[in-house]
Order: sequence, then structure tokens, then C-alpha cells
Amino acid sequence: MTSILDRDDVFAAPQKDGVRCIYGADGQPLVSVTLRTPEQFQAERDRFEDNGFQLPELVAVDGFEGEANVDPRYNSLNVTAGDRIVSVEVVDLAPFDAAAQLELERKIARAAVERL
Repeated sequence: MTSILDRDDVFAAPQKDGVRCIYGADGQPLVSVTLRTPEQFQAERDRFEDNGFQLPELVAVDGFEGEANVDPRYNSLNVTAGDRIVSVEVVDLAPFDAAAQLELERKIARAAVERL
């Protein structure tokens, strides 16, 4: 992660839910990486719709062997790899160019998928 994020010292903070890890530097969160089943992914989307929120369609993205898309709610990249979905979201507080954000998320997702 240090080379992908171009930081000298990156920390990893696994979350209590057991499916998400926050990576950051200098005490600030930078990226959230979540590993879930397709059922868990769909259940998260369903919870919003069950509460009356109309969710935007997922936007297909190429460049991965499995299915990949961007969720416009968070501009998060979701990549299907086998029986898991790797979701990568930039959570840095600084403004981020959309194209640069997607490229960073792609690099992180590729690294995560290779380790599955």
C-alpha cells in the first residue's frame, strides 16, 4: 500500500465488522477496502432501498477479468473476483479528481484481487 499510495508510512486499521479495512497515513484515513460476498454487497444496497432511497445504477468499468463497476454514491470501485467482491473507496478529505480517483482505486483493487 505504501507504494500505491505513494506514502512512506501507511497504517492499516481493520474494522470490527471483519470485512473492511481503512488505510491511511499521518493519522488520516485515505482508502477503505471491503471484501464481501455478492449477497452481502446486494444486502447493503437493499437496505438503502428498503428505507425509501432510490439508488443510482452501478456503472460498468472494464479492465478486470471479473465484473467491475463504480457505485456513484461513493465513487467506489467494486470488482468481482471469484466468490468475493472487492470494494475500494477513496475516503481522503482532500478534493480528488474523478479520473485520478478511479485510477488509484483500480491499482488498489488489482493488488487486492491478486491476493485472493
